[in-house]
Amino acid sequence: MKNSQSDLSSEDELLTTSSSISTDSDHEDSSGERRWQCGIFSPTISQFDGKPGVCDAIPLVGRTPLDYFHLFFDETIIHHIVDETNRCYSQNPVGERQHMADWKDVSLGEMYTFFAITMLTGLIDKNRIQDYWSTDPLLSTPIFGQYFTRNRYQDILRYMHFANNEDFSGHDRLEQIRPIINNFKRKFSNCVNPTRNLCIDESLILWKGRLEFKQYIPSKRRLFGIKLFELVDAQTKFIFDFIVYTGLSTKFQNTPGLGVGGSIVMELMQRYLNKGHNLYVDNWYASPALFELLHRNKTGACGTVRKNRKGLPSLTAKLNTGESQYSHTNILLALKWQDKREVLILSTIHSPVYVNTGKIDRRTGEDIRKPLCILDYTKSMGGVDSVDMQISFSECVR
Repeated sequence: MKNSQSDLSSEDELLTTSSSISTDSDHEDSSGERRWQCGIFSPTISQFDGKPGVCDAIPLVGRTPLDYFHLFFDETIIHHIVDETNRCYSQNPVGERQHMADWKDVSLGEMYTFFAITMLTGLIDKNRIQDYWSTDPLLSTPIFGQYFTRNRYQDILRYMHFANNEDFSGHDRLEQIRPIINNFKRKFSNCVNPTRNLCIDESLILWKGRLEFKQYIPSKRRLFGIKLFELVDAQTKFIFDFIVYTGLSTKFQNTPGLGVGGSIVMELMQRYLNKGHNLYVDNWYASPALFELLHRNKTGACGTVRKNRKGLPSLTAKLNTGESQYSHTNILLALKWQDKREVLILSTIHSPVYVNTGKIDRRTGEDIRKPLCILDYTKSMGGVDSVDMQISFSECVR
């Protein structure tokens, strides 16, 4: 199969994990080997029975942006932050507290105002926190001084806490913020239902200080930060779940035979299996064993895959740009496509068809055609990067 050139190229990943072959499927022979074959392939796709959009329990009519903010930052979680912040001050040595004789406990309303002012710093960019209270006519932003003195704001920031210091066990690197993480994970999944297509990818939260598990990912907008594995709606770009990477202590349920990447996928997808979703992942996660397991749980999958994954067919043909070679089992399609470099993709929801991209080759004047699985993958995998871009517009990190 031949076609014109395109500009898609696969990305190199930082980490490598191996994945085992599932041995209880009807597409394996008695020796446990997958039966890869050529010829016509039509995928078996589960019916999607989800109901995308805001959950029925949340009324839409007459709601304001502040109402939606309160869905995620309700009084329960803000009360918790208030209590732990005040507790943190009281737990400090008497000598240290004497330097802040004018301290008074933070109230619920004051904490809401604190978060509002902090988010405003993401829209008004200045080099230092102190600059927001500058009286210089060229730099002044009087709105900040109307709600907080500089010292009061910095005092609250200094003692801001999300968990009781006396309860720390030392076994969880995130235990100081675990209540907040759990709150958002619960809110994200309970407030909105996803559309059919989902994607999982890594994200980096900007972090400028020292941190034992700070990561470097050269392909991301921010090179250094805290890495998250995120489950995102490919259409709406809404985050439904996430796992914070903390090194070897990262908390997730291991799925036998899938390695780290596959286990993370199954952890994030736990609530969304058996509903007919389609999941898009990159080559750090994708493997035949993972896609077969998802298929048995009525979940389609598509993603680039590494050539050294166990259980893949031998696709050795020398291809010109735009050409492809493929093989399939009863449920899996493995397709190699030659772009500027070779791309190997695995899918349980695509046949090996080419479609028009809507673009014209300037050299030949012909329509540019690509495999449908390549186009769908490219379209659906941008969810996490879109989220990162939106966050970057209003970062309040100094």
